[in-house]
Parts: sequence; C-alpha cells; structure tokens
Amino acid sequence: MKRIIFILLLLIISQLIYFNIKKKKFNQAKTEEEKEEYSLKSSTYNAFLTTIYITIIVAIKIKGFDMILRSTL
Repeated sequence: MKRIIFILLLLIISQLIYFNIKKKKFNQAKTEEEKEEYSLKSSTYNAFLTTIYITIIVAIKIKGFDMILRSTL
C-alpha cells in the first residue's frame, strides 16, 4: 500500500517539474502564439489538484488501515 503513496508522490513531483519547465518557456516566449502554447491549461492544473486530493485520501486510508491492524494484533 505504501508503494501507492510513493508512486503518487513521484507523479506530483513530475507534475511540478513540468509546471516549472512550462513557466520558464512561457517567460522566454516572444510572441503571443508561443505564450499561449506554453501557458498552463486549466485541465492540466485540475488534474494536478486531483492527484493531490487522491494522494491525501490514500494516505489517510493507509494510516487508518495501519491503525486497525495494530489494534487487532
């Protein structure tokens, strides 16, 4: 179960790196067309937020699952 958290955290980190690259390219863009190409789409940002929410929910579920296992042993 903890592997799932690790994978989700890797996904979040990769998305943050992607956002950083997009921001740098946006700042270097010279034309409006380039700026539009390198701007973040709302769907991309929404997917990032969804990943964060899922990671939090999974972490809470794992924590609760661990607590149940400890109390039954």
